[in-house]
Amino acid sequence: MEVHAPEMGLPAAEAAKQYDTFPLDTLSQKLNAGFAETRQGSGIICLTAVPNSIRMWSYYAQAHEGICVGCDTRIPPFMAAMKVVYQNPEAPLDVASILIADPSELASHISLRKAAEWEFEQEYRIPIDLTGNHPRLLPFDPSAIADIRFGARVKDDFRHKLMEAISHLPRPPKLIQMKCDFDRFVLTEEIISPWKGAGEEMSK
Repeated sequence: MEVHAPEMGLPAAEAAKQYDTFPLDTLSQKLNAGFAETRQGSGIICLTAVPNSIRMWSYYAQAHEGICVGCDTRIPPFMAAMKVVYQNPEAPLDVASILIADPSELASHISLRKAAEWEFEQEYRIPIDLTGNHPRLLPFDPSAIADIRFGARVKDDFRHKLMEAISHLPRPPKLIQMKCDFDRFVLTEEIISPWKGAGEEMSK
């Protein structure tokens, strides 16, 4: 009311009166419908710069049974990945003020910010449009696959299926087997194939 009533030529008292007479159930339904539409029409691809983090493997790769795909950041869309800022908010987010001052700031406050305790993830994000025919797919050139890491507990049948799929890639990625060092409680890497890609890499 403080911000938009003057823009609409309404005195503050009149704006407050209209607000008090507005059915809040209808307002809540409209707001929730708008939020749902926004969620369904947008998404984020999350990546990391640390493919050998034991915590990341435990969280995101089915407890070391999955894989980690390294991507060449010189090739789109990975070249557009933006770094996440790990910072706890000092105060509640004033969305209305940000929309008036600079709507683009919402990205840094919402889409690109995470609590400080997650800093070990070293996350990068790519916003995507989910309104197309394949709402949860991000098209990219297969040549962007720079390396593939197999989890320390990967199953043989899954590995065989994956190797078959890899054989059809336009260029062979570097293959790496992750192993557990139980003395130091860290993950180690053993290169399976000698191919090495140039440039920086980021892992999905």
